[in-house]
Amino acid sequence: MSRSGEQEAIQALQSSLDVPVDTAHSVLESFNWNVEEAVEFLTGESSQESRKKESASGVGFFHSMFSVIFSGFCKFWIFLSRVPLLPTFLPILGPRKRYLSPADAANKLLQNLEEQYGTDHVDFFTEGGYMEALARTKRSCGVALLFFTSTKSDEMEDFSKKVLMDEEVKGFLSRRNILCWIGDVCEDEAFQGSRKFNCTKFPSAVLVMYSPQLSELVVAAHLHGPTDSTLLQSTLTNALARHLPSLERFRTEIDERESARELRRQQDDAYQVSLARDRQRQQQAKKERELKQKEQEEKEKLKELSLQYRSWLAVNIPSEPQPNTKAARLSIRLPDGSRVIRRFENDSLVKSVYEFVDSLLFAKENPEAYEEAMSSSANLTPPEDYEYKFQFSLYSSLPREILVADATISNLPSVFPSGTVVVELED
Repeated sequence: MSRSGEQEAIQALQSSLDVPVDTAHSVLESFNWNVEEAVEFLTGESSQESRKKESASGVGFFHSMFSVIFSGFCKFWIFLSRVPLLPTFLPILGPRKRYLSPADAANKLLQNLEEQYGTDHVDFFTEGGYMEALARTKRSCGVALLFFTSTKSDEMEDFSKKVLMDEEVKGFLSRRNILCWIGDVCEDEAFQGSRKFNCTKFPSAVLVMYSPQLSELVVAAHLHGPTDSTLLQSTLTNALARHLPSLERFRTEIDERESARELRRQQDDAYQVSLARDRQRQQQAKKERELKQKEQEEKEKLKELSLQYRSWLAVNIPSEPQPNTKAARLSIRLPDGSRVIRRFENDSLVKSVYEFVDSLLFAKENPEAYEEAMSSSANLTPPEDYEYKFQFSLYSSLPREILVADATISNLPSVFPSGTVVVELED
């Protein structure tokens, strides 16, 4: 058929049933561009059935008259659509409705059903067309029930009320986790699906199941033409009885493998957590060892600096003032109970008493180092950038008060011109 003839057939079918251009093209192409057969297909009534009814009722003459009138009407409609500017004044002759995506078409059909018959219907998959429904069924190794309907068919209302809105059907499908999809063959995607599953009458129901043996989906049952809830449930029950046991065993095996995989994953996760915890403990122990080693090294360094300073200090203690000079006479009681009496310049600081006492304690605590420092001929020097801290405090006896290192001896009545000084070690 020429391209102009195809366009005329498409416009004739659209004027009769108001279907999208893509759907009209697909349907007509399937029926060799025969408009009458395409109309009969979409309305769910075959030409043979029409002829039988007409023969039985004796209205063949009226059928012939109708065919002539219908053919003439189509040609007249095509003529009107070609008249310039006429579609502008008669919108019905203008462009047809736009193509809907499979998901939009499914949602539109469901919305129409709910507006007419209510929302208490079978749960439908509306995230896409029948191809998406089949893909999900295959991924889940499940079961799907595809409903192919025609909104142009007279059986649509009866089917919707007695099957789609039936509580028993809804519970039957829900209990068996059957994914349900519904499509209108007046939309292109649903029409292609109806041709794929050889649906010749509408409504049609096709039960599709995953086959473990073939690793693909297979048709387990189908119903073409008017049906009711009882026939649908019995047909599905028989099909499920034949195919479901093997599928259930396959699902059980998958679940067991998945459980084993999940158990291994949890064990691996627990091992990794334990390994990370052990690694963290090792790192923490390493840090503690390094910190302890560093503290020990710093302690040893401070000990060396302290030894260097005390050695230098012991050698550089000023001589005791002469008896005829004005000085403070102090009785120093050491921590071991022994006493030392010594004179200090009256204008000297209390720090000189601290230094003298430190040299006495140094001689008692480390006599070898003290003797080595006192007998050394080398010029000892104090360490650079080091501030020595005395490990004891000095107190006057009466009254008892701490002696501050930077105070002048002559300004302290408790020790000048004489007094008792008590040495107390710090903790």
